Amino acid sequence: MGFYSLIRLLISISRRKVFTPANVLRLRWFAYTSASLKILTAIGEWLTGSAAMNQISIPGYKIISYVGYSPDWVAIILPILFAEIFAIGVKMKEEQDLTI
Repeated sequence: MGFYSLIRLLISISRRKVFTPANVLRLRWFAYTSASLKILTAIGEWLTGSAAMNQISIPGYKIISYVGYSPDWVAIILPILFAEIFAIGVKMKEEQDLTI
């Protein structure tokens, strides 16, 4: 559903309807569904790693499952940030349209 919203957003922009409330909703839907998918994937990876660490035992060693920084998180945060900046731009456009 998130990619469908992104495609609808691109179609709307190609029709020169850029700063509209509908586009804000589409962009937010895309950003938050992508973030949700990434969070669910990370939880699944953590659960799998945790289960594997419970079953592995090497005498004299301590095995630590480490999930560090991943550049994928930047790719998730940027669309959310862009969506919120876009929403502010739509509000500014609406205020400008009301100004005489």
